[in-house]
Amino acid sequence: MTTNSVLSRPVLPPSATRRFGWPRDVVLGLRLAVGGGRTSLARLVLGTIGIGMATAVLLVSASVSHILANEHQRENNAEPNGARIAGVSAITFSDGQIDYRGSTIPGTYLRATGPNAALPPGVTRLPGPNEIVLSPALAQLLDSSDGALLRPRLPQHVIGLIGPAGLAGPQDLTFYAYLAPGMLPAAELPQLAYSFGPSGDVSSGTDPILQALILVGVVALMVPILIMVAVSS
Repeated sequence: MTTNSVLSRPVLPPSATRRFGWPRDVVLGLRLAVGGGRTSLARLVLGTIGIGMATAVLLVSASVSHILANEHQRENNAEPNGARIAGVSAITFSDGQIDYRGSTIPGTYLRATGPNAALPPGVTRLPGPNEIVLSPALAQLLDSSDGALLRPRLPQHVIGLIGPAGLAGPQDLTFYAYLAPGMLPAAELPQLAYSFGPSGDVSSGTDPILQALILVGVVALMVPILIMVAVSS
């Protein structure tokens, strides 16, 4: 007497079928992907690389606008604000910049008129006579051999570094130095600031033209990647 082999197989309960269904699907997919020899394996590798590149491009493009908006916001927060604030001492300041090797190093010379003056973002205390606060990138430049000619132009004593809140980026070259009474020309009126940053809400969104350029760049990068994925598939 013969027994049907199909009828003799154990029947798994529905719960076991659901539990072991997805591993079988994965194994079946791998067998179909690599079962065709070197061609199938090369196709799988190319498709994986293409999908990975497309994902990286999309992630970078989604982050660019936020990075630029945050940089723009930090730049606005470092701008002196002349709107009067009751109970806050004014800061006399003058914009200063140093031209060095074809590039401009911006800076601000300032002096507090009272004990409760506002602090620039990223600065723990205002510089006093013959004192200066540097950005980390500028301090690194002054300590290197490339900054040998720049040191005599910034001879003040360094009392600290500007924190990330006061910098547009890690490579930002800037400084805050003490404004000596005789530094301003006689014809130049002193500028006063009571705080730093805009008074009201300022939009920090990305420029629409820049957004359009980012979109065009993403499309230009995505088209050849999608073509490679389609051809490899």
